[in-house]
Amino acid sequence: RRCLETAEARDDLGLRVIAHFYLGHAYQDLGELPRAIEEYGRIIALLEGTHETERFGLSGLPYSGSCAYAAECWIRLGDLPRALGLLDRGERAANAANHLYSQMVLAIQRGRVLRELGRLDKAIALLEATASLCREKKFIGQTMGALTSLGETYALVGRPLDGVPLAKEAIRLQEEANAFAGRASMVAALAGLYLDAGQLEPLL
Repeated sequence: RRCLETAEARDDLGLRVIAHFYLGHAYQDLGELPRAIEEYGRIIALLEGTHETERFGLSGLPYSGSCAYAAECWIRLGDLPRALGLLDRGERAANAANHLYSQMVLAIQRGRVLRELGRLDKAIALLEATASLCREKKFIGQTMGALTSLGETYALVGRPLDGVPLAKEAIRLQEEANAFAGRASMVAALAGLYLDAGQLEPLL
């Protein structure tokens, strides 16, 4: 919020975008999804049509990233059509910029939508390809997201034990990076895989 106040005082678009982006992340990690959607929506409104392919110093395009993370919120809230609409918008910008990192952020969320729609084979194919490419390019944060989502999807086709090493790898990568945002959901995913496999000992 202090960052946003500074951005407003300076009329600094880049700083304003970054402030809204991390406010969105903070609200999302707190589970305050409507407030997270609001912050991401502000970025989309600020950048759409004029600055969609600019990074403003971030690893990914904030326009595409905001579309992806707002879509993730809508997935959790059960509104898949809204999520898909946002992913289409984000992919348009990421493809126009030929920005691989941003394409991966969006691909993870599209995999999650496919999973929710019951299109599990397509979800697995997309998430496997995304995880492999993220590993190759050393996109650590997106590797964690792809691995976790892929492991959860494996469980839905009766392969929870195939998902366990993926979830463990994601947690290990997070610990090595010393970046613990979203850790609870990652550990919960691993616990869910053990539960689906009937292996209760690791949960005790």
